[in-house]
Amino acid sequence: MNNRGLGILILVGLAVMLGFQTLYVIKETERGVLLKFGEVAVPDIEKGLHFKVPLMHVVRKFDRRILTLDSQPERFLTVEKKPLDVDFYAKWRVIDTFKFYTATNGEEARAHRLLAQRINDGLRNQFGERTVHEVVSG
Repeated sequence: MNNRGLGILILVGLAVMLGFQTLYVIKETERGVLLKFGEVAVPDIEKGLHFKVPLMHVVRKFDRRILTLDSQPERFLTVEKKPLDVDFYAKWRVIDTFKFYTATNGEEARAHRLLAQRINDGLRNQFGERTVHEVVSG
């Protein structure tokens, strides 16, 4: 292969790589946020094929489906100071991608920690206002 053929091959390779860097897909099971230099430029990208400028834009994708938060059992005290072991789970999904990204930086694990903390605090408060009989019969 001569130098001209090698040069053309390299240019084609670079063009293909640049094409892969500028195209991205948001699937039906995903939501996305387009960042421009780290700031939210498009807060909710529709599903489909889209273009971006490499190095300037970054796409963060999130699961659109219903997710499950499953907690470890924890001990809560009732108003009578009697301990109860409580296990909970929560079903959740991303509805507002801008709020989700700004609150969690797009990290699902961070979202799980924040949700678990909020739910745990709410349960602790509710159990602390009720008797064992009210908790079990309710």
